[in-house]
Order: sequence, then C-alpha cells, then structure tokens
Amino acid sequence: MNARQWTAIAGTVVVLAALAWIGFGNVSAPRQRPTIVVGQQQVTAPRVDEGIGAARPLVPLAVDFVATNRADFIGRAQKGDQHAIRHLANALMRCNYGYHVPACKEFKQAISGDHVLPWVELAAESGDVFAQLHYLDAAAGLLAASDTPDYVARRMRTAQKGVDFLKRAAAAGETEAMLRLGLLLSNGKFVPYDPKGAYLYGLAGAFKMSGNPDSIAEDLEQTRAGLIRYRRDVPSDQLPILRQQARELSQCCG
Repeated sequence: MNARQWTAIAGTVVVLAALAWIGFGNVSAPRQRPTIVVGQQQVTAPRVDEGIGAARPLVPLAVDFVATNRADFIGRAQKGDQHAIRHLANALMRCNYGYHVPACKEFKQAISGDHVLPWVELAAESGDVFAQLHYLDAAAGLLAASDTPDYVARRMRTAQKGVDFLKRAAAAGETEAMLRLGLLLSNGKFVPYDPKGAYLYGLAGAFKMSGNPDSIAEDLEQTRAGLIRYRRDVPSDQLPILRQQARELSQCCG
C-alpha cells in the first residue's frame, strides 16, 4: 500500500471519528423519560421531538373527534404513542375548561378527573407546549385541596413540576410561559418567593410583547406594572444582569 492510500485511509478515519463525536457526543446522558401511572396503567413519556424541551407544533384534532374515538386514542396513548398522548391531553383539557360539544360529557365520564392530570403531564413531558402552559390549570383541584400533610407535600411537588414545565416552555420562546412564571414566582403561594426569577421571566415576556405588534397595549401596561413590583426585592446590582439575561431569553427562539 502506497503513501497516498495510507493518507486516504487516515483521512477517512478522522472524518468518521469526527462524525461519531458530533452525532453521539451527548449520548451518555440522555434526558430521563419518566413513567407516569394513569389509573392502573404505567405509561412512559415519549421522547421530545426537538428543541429545548419543546416538541414540534401540534395542530389539535377536533375535540369531538378525539372524544368520539377515545378508545382508540387511549389504547395508543397507553402504548406510549406521542401524538395520541398529546391529542388526548389537549382534548381533555379543552373538554374540562370551556368546550361543550356533546361528546365531551361521555369523554369526561370515561376518564375521571383524577386521570386527566397524568395525561397532561405525559404530554408536557413529551414537549407539548400547550400542556406545559396549562399543566397547573389541570392541577387546580389538587392545588386547592386540603392542608393535610400528605396533600401539602403533593401540592408542592405538583406546583414545582408546573414551574419546571413553564421554564421549558419559556426556554422554547413562549411569551405566555414567561409571563406566567413572573406572576407565579412573585406571589410565593405554591412555590418559594423568587423576586429575581419573577423579574427575569416577567421582563423577558415584556420584551417579547413589546416586539409583537399583536400585543394588546393594556396587557403590556399591566406587565410593566408587575415588573415594578417584582424588582422591589431585587438587589440593584443584580438588575443589569437580569435585564441582559431577560433580553437573551426573549431573543432565543425568534
């Protein structure tokens, strides 16, 4: 074998090594996929499609279609089918909070209220932004439950999970998630009071709104009023740092 052939082989090895490093460099620490109990069934959250904790946008199917064909959607969802989980969770949330199509009544009877939250959680874990935004809405009954020690501990875990989902949605550029985090972290009701976090996310949401011509002036004004309140307990030397971080967050995803 001559020198030119050896050079070609060496070059190929280098290229393959580079491709392996690029393609598999982070394979040793994959994101853990939780297993969530829905009734008597254990369902593992599907993998996230893409992005920072966000799946590809989902065009929701008509609620009455999902409700009417619920047996098929539930069967596929129990096997971990990502799209079935997301459509099922979206339809359940809409049936519970506003939609009044005839099929919703049977749908809600077939899936008890205790089982709605696990499906929403699975959808949120899979990266569904709608589920991430509204996980705490689906958990409203639990958050308002009694103050017994067991409920308090479960409520804290649920609230923190809701914050984590909102942070994932915010990292994907969702303005509503940023604004919700600002409000949630500022009142300290279900999660620890965090003025710096409230200011960071609230300001990032304001930056996003100010660059959106469809933003309602009244909403933007209310957001700005909230920011004045959020920053009262933030050390003055931290404000420029948080402003820079908020601007970067608001620009992260277009």
